[in-house]
Amino acid sequence: SSDLMPLAEGESYSGKLNADVSVNGKMSSLDKGDYAAFKALGILELTDMLYKSKDLTEDVNISKMLFRFTPQNLALDQMDAKMGKSDFSVRGKVDNYMAYIFKDSLLKGDFTFNSNYMDIDQLMGVTSTGTTAPSESAAPAASTEDAEPILIPENVDFNLNTSIKKVRYNGIDINDING
Repeated sequence: SSDLMPLAEGESYSGKLNADVSVNGKMSSLDKGDYAAFKALGILELTDMLYKSKDLTEDVNISKMLFRFTPQNLALDQMDAKMGKSDFSVRGKVDNYMAYIFKDSLLKGDFTFNSNYMDIDQLMGVTSTGTTAPSESAAPAASTEDAEPILIPENVDFNLNTSIKKVRYNGIDINDING
């Protein structure tokens, strides 16, 4: 509901959210670095969520996402989604999050990203030459003067294993990307 979560113009959410998270502990435990004494337990689960935004070229449909909170880590047990023609699934976990939040320690993470098909052209709003006339509602290309760099926070060490069966990029089909 927009009463619970303010929405930007042209933005909408629908789907099911199940959240059962409890956080319990003393600040003195965190000050001592005893993060195990500070309990964060629970789940955050999304089912059949549809997100629309005028800032995205396609709607995002998350068929299932399950996120678990434990004192040791945050685990993304499942996330299966589609955006336009593209599909993806992500699994992984983030360790040392309490120390990162409260002491700016190193945040570690391991993730696996899989996809059967990624249409980068569609996701970036690129169309093949001569197939479609530009829409009047299409956003103008960003000026390099207005572009701001994407800043990656310090103290982050993430490992990403990727497997994509087919990618459409710049009008070219690429098969079997792993890394």
